[in-house]
Amino acid sequence: VAYNKNRSVYNEAVLLKCCNNKDLSNVGCGLVAVYNVGILLGKPLDMRSIIFWFEQNNGFVLNGVFGVNPSIIQDFFHKINISAKGFRDVLSLENSRTSFGLYIVCQWNSATDIMDGAHFYAVKDSSGLLIPYNGAGNYDSILSTHHNHFASKLSYNHGGGLIYAYRIE
Repeated sequence: VAYNKNRSVYNEAVLLKCCNNKDLSNVGCGLVAVYNVGILLGKPLDMRSIIFWFEQNNGFVLNGVFGVNPSIIQDFFHKINISAKGFRDVLSLENSRTSFGLYIVCQWNSATDIMDGAHFYAVKDSSGLLIPYNGAGNYDSILSTHHNHFASKLSYNHGGGLIYAYRIE
């Protein structure tokens, strides 16, 4: 499978390297979420440019050991004139929903063990159904499980709690 510049990415293993030659499949889910939001907005972003910006702007935690720094995503979107509002709790995120809204979610991979790490993914709200893009375990939005609420998406398949999320405006 090859990297396709104008289509959503569902499996970050097909992409590039970052953070001193680390595979995106290990540390790049946040970058993939940013890329997918660009596609969903109809404003495709170049993945190499996303990687470069995050590398140059302290966009990784411990040089990518723990992936993308959740707090830097808002700065990236601001730099390209796209508004992103952050949320720390599920209730505020849920109350911010809009029909056809776009979001980036960062959540713990496990409800019981934070050592399992975290995962970022893009979400599109389509008339009340939340459709994840590159959501853990279901890479293809057509095949993925759709949810009515963020809480049900976060808990799906024993997933952990919300770390941080953005509504892209």
